[in-house]
Amino acid sequence: MVEQGLVLRVRARTPGTVVACPQCSQPTERVHAYHQRRLADLPVGGRAVIIDLQVRRLRCPNASFVRQARPCR
Repeated sequence: MVEQGLVLRVRARTPGTVVACPQCSQPTERVHAYHQRRLADLPVGGRAVIIDLQVRRLRCPNASFVRQARPCR
């Protein structure tokens, strides 16, 4: 967390762990891309709160899976 005057900025990211494909349940950690998201939350103590979130988009490793060419979400 970084205090910037009247703004509290929180930097977060998804963990770099193995996760299951939501369609076929095959475990993967193969990264397709990273995306940055900026979220705003309710004020805390009169200060605006901004959350900078880095998320991974993963690729399904199951070659026989019909949607293999599409990234897991």
